[in-house]
Amino acid sequence: RGVSISVSNSYSPQRLPQLEEDGVGIVFSLINVFNQSLVMASAYCNPDPSTTDGITKLLENIKRAWKFCQKANISGLAVFGDFNARSQQWGDKHQNPRGKVLFEFSNKNKCVISAPPANTFVMKNSDGTMGGSVIDLCIAYGSTVKWLADSWVDDTDVHELFTGAPIRGHLPVLQHLVCPQQNASSNTPLTARTVFNYECANWSGWSSYIDEILTNVLNNYQQEHHDRTPTDLYNILINAVNDASNLFIPSKQMCCHSKPYWSQNLTQLSLNLRKCQDQYKYKSTIANKMAFDKSKDDFKKALTKEKNDWIHSKLEKLNTKECMLFWKQYKRLFLSVDENFIGNLLEAENNDCQNATILSSNKDKEKLLFDTFHTGKHLEN
Repeated sequence: RGVSISVSNSYSPQRLPQLEEDGVGIVFSLINVFNQSLVMASAYCNPDPSTTDGITKLLENIKRAWKFCQKANISGLAVFGDFNARSQQWGDKHQNPRGKVLFEFSNKNKCVISAPPANTFVMKNSDGTMGGSVIDLCIAYGSTVKWLADSWVDDTDVHELFTGAPIRGHLPVLQHLVCPQQNASSNTPLTARTVFNYECANWSGWSSYIDEILTNVLNNYQQEHHDRTPTDLYNILINAVNDASNLFIPSKQMCCHSKPYWSQNLTQLSLNLRKCQDQYKYKSTIANKMAFDKSKDDFKKALTKEKNDWIHSKLEKLNTKECMLFWKQYKRLFLSVDENFIGNLLEAENNDCQNATILSSNKDKEKLLFDTFHTGKHLEN
């Protein structure tokens, strides 16, 4: 049997083979969390009941690794794994020799053992009842001791995770670490501003409301012969426009990252994508992978459609004067990011769409859009 460890690229993982000794089931990785260096490790101890040599060698390896961390100014060490060590000290009903060795080691070396409040290994007893043990643990040193939070067992959909389930096998153990973010106050949060959503405005109601207000003002003015100045009439008009806008034009939140083509449908698909991504990170099952891939594909298709629809709606209303501004906005939104996509375009001479050339490369599409709309050719017909 062997061990492995998987770390996200966002933590800049680096394996530390110099800490791994021959014949000991452990692998180390150096990571960076909020500019703090930590060592994470995955371990396995052989369950041989006739000897405790395996757990002793593993713990000595962990001890030497922590000394290395202290010399290298690495703030913490956390070792996750199957230690096959049972003890009432971390919630098991029994204690075996490996559990006694591990408990004594933790007392002598000032480390903390974290375990979930449920069996991490389950099996069906001969009488049909379910039994088990708490043998999948976390050993923590240094700053990671303060970061230890909830630890729990995930017993849902376990049939995908190990052979023999749910009759016998290990359950996934999740350990929550709460790391205090350094220099969090220096990060300036994005400030959202409220603007009118003109695309969803009720312009008929807006104009009718203003007409009614101004008609009443005009009738009163003619009947009562009020001595109003032009400034008074101007303020009445401005107030009527503001009131009508608040009543018939919905508002929306925008920030510097808001996209003009974004829609409510994209928001829902984005939330679903994040949910599926979190579920897949939480539990890497086949079903969660398929759901994550489907949600990602649905979001990409909808995003491409919204982008193309927005471009088409803008191009239909452009005049020569507005082309330069649109071109700058187009380049800022679509040409600066490699993952953005614009569908294939047709280049036809004399509007002969039957013999048109399909443009698929970004360079050809950019040239066609520039030559057409920047020069005003789309207005010729």
